Formats: sequence, structure tokens, C-alpha cells
Amino acid sequence: MRRLAALVAFALPFIAPTFARADCPPSQICPFSMCSSSTVPMRNQFGSCPGGYGGAGGGYDLPQGNVHASAENSGGCGSYGTVTAVDNFTIIGLPTGTPVHFVAKLHVTMSGSSDPSDYPASAASGSLTDVDSYQTVSVSGDAQATGMFNLDETAQMTLDHLAGQPFQLHYDANVGTAYSYASDASVQGILQFDLPAGVAIVSCQGYATDKSLPAQSTSWGRVKTLYR
Repeated sequence: MRRLAALVAFALPFIAPTFARADCPPSQICPFSMCSSSTVPMRNQFGSCPGGYGGAGGGYDLPQGNVHASAENSGGCGSYGTVTAVDNFTIIGLPTGTPVHFVAKLHVTMSGSSDPSDYPASAASGSLTDVDSYQTVSVSGDAQATGMFNLDETAQMTLDHLAGQPFQLHYDANVGTAYSYASDASVQGILQFDLPAGVAIVSCQGYATDKSLPAQSTSWGRVKTLYR
């Protein structure tokens, strides 16, 4: 057992994925309409307005369950961006096929400002979607009322999935600023779960609710193979 523990301690720093995973679903970043998709676990992409009036973009870190987007302009350009993080998740800790009732959450923080304040020239939102159940929950804000906004809220949904059976979640960050108004907006979403005792969730891209777990279950299998 000591040999196995030593091997795991040596192997874990190399398990976290830093390359494209063809067996995982692609995520998408869209600064303006310049969309690109990839299966790499961490990525950022930004674009600029013509004439240098502003820009937009964002990124995601799937092993950490994080998505973010931002946009700004100084007038003369409408900046907007969308980031859609996509991953397949699996419940572990129970026999395969066991029904599990749990809560999935997206903790959303956002801020923005615009001038003049009587026009909603700055807006942001974050959302979470469970593909199998067609559920979507979201948090949104804009600068119309006071010329600025700051929100810290959590969108959540109750789910039922089977242990050992992958399910797919999308979590998004969206921002926009209007043409001809100096404005900015930013949003960040962090994926979280409330789970029954003794249960954990891991993902294709290395997310784990129990950080003591190997980053990927498939990599854990490779570690055990090496040990044998």
C-alpha cells in the first residue's frame, strides 16, 4: 500500500488535463460573432472593436468549474461576448444505477456601468442548464436603473441522476454593452453541488467535488494499471 500511495502522490500533479480531450464535449467562446469551440479544459479568447473603441471576450476553467466574460466600449462600438462551458459529469461513491437526488448551483457575481443611466447600455447574465431534464436557471442584471449594477447571487436546480451514468451540464457567461454609450460589464460563474453524504461528482474534464480525488477517473485507472 505504501508503494501505491507513493505512486499516486507522484502521478497526481500530472493528471490534471492541459490538452484537448477528444472524448469530452467541446466548449465555446464568442467574442462578438467570432465563435470558436475546443475540448481543451482551460481557455480564454478576446476580440476588439473596429477602431479600438473597446472589446469583449472571456474564458473557462473546467477543472475548477469556472466561467467568465467581460465587455467594454468607449462609445462607437457595441461589445458583446458569450462563453459556454460544457462538461460531462458522473456521480461516484454508490453502486452504478443508484438514483441520486442533489442540487446543482452556479454562483454568479457580476458588475457593470453605463452612461447615460436611463438606457440599459450594460448588461450581464449567468446560466446553468441540465441537458437531460431541459432545466435552465439564470441570474441577470443591467445598468438601467442607476447607471451601475453589482450582483452576487446563486442560481440552483434540483436534479435526479443515476450513479455511474454521465450527465451533461452547460454553464454560461454573457455580457453586452450598447453602441454609442461608454459602458462596461463583467460576470463570473462558479459551479457547485449540494450532495448526499458519501457521494462525489467527477467530470470528463477533471472537475471533482472532492478535491482529494484524482482529477480524472480515467487517469486514476491508468495509475492503478501502472501500479499492477
